[in-house]
Amino acid sequence: MLRDDQAIDLIEHVKRDCSGSQEDFDILEEFIDELLGLAFAIRAKTFDDTITTFLESKPHATIVNLGCGLDTTLSRVDNGTLHWFDLDLPDAIDYRHQLIPETSRSRCIAKSIFDFSWMEDIGFNNTDSLLMIAGGLCVF
Repeated sequence: MLRDDQAIDLIEHVKRDCSGSQEDFDILEEFIDELLGLAFAIRAKTFDDTITTFLESKPHATIVNLGCGLDTTLSRVDNGTLHWFDLDLPDAIDYRHQLIPETSRSRCIAKSIFDFSWMEDIGFNNTDSLLMIAGGLCVF
């Protein structure tokens, strides 16, 4: 259904290098059972399909990934011409920078979604198209 080599590499990197023990990952694996894992995969595939379809008619669009965390959607949908912004809190973006580099067409914004100045940071041109996704956004 979904092949995400970048996500596999990230998980292996975090397992090796984070201060968490194997027990932490065992607990996480117990929490994410087969059904929940399947639901995450279906959600990711749905996002990928939606973005890909959107880019077919708007190949130079700007995509904003709200609450990105370590999301790897860009690696699966990049058409070579889109502009991508990952938005999350500063601590999450700092960690993301350690594992996922920005590119000439992708940039991270280290701000709260409630700090509306991030909208100016994307430098959106109204002749382009805009799609916002929020697969990992949690608002309390």
